[in-house]
Amino acid sequence: MIDYHINVNLYCSSKAGLDMLTKSVALEQNDKPFLVKIHAISPGFVRSQMLGQVMGKGKKDFADIEKFEKAKQDGLFTAPEKVAGKIISLLFGGHLQHGNVSHINDY
Repeated sequence: MIDYHINVNLYCSSKAGLDMLTKSVALEQNDKPFLVKIHAISPGFVRSQMLGQVMGKGKKDFADIEKFEKAKQDGLFTAPEKVAGKIISLLFGGHLQHGNVSHINDY
């Protein structure tokens, strides 16, 4: 049995940590002679196996269930193929800015 309280907390914390790491590395790199560019992409609600598993949980097992249910009602769940297409557009469309976090739903 998977403990969703722990896994969801770790998942969300790691995503937030990646965003902050992106911003920190960008600041450290700005004055370097061989600039390493960094950018993070937030895919939003991707219709995945994990999403299906957490949506099947109640509030007792998944505290953010209402947020996810609202996102589903608002049509924010996106197919993986569509997310991949948006990421490719970001990569080749010149939209990536050093040190930023792009949210797929903004594109």
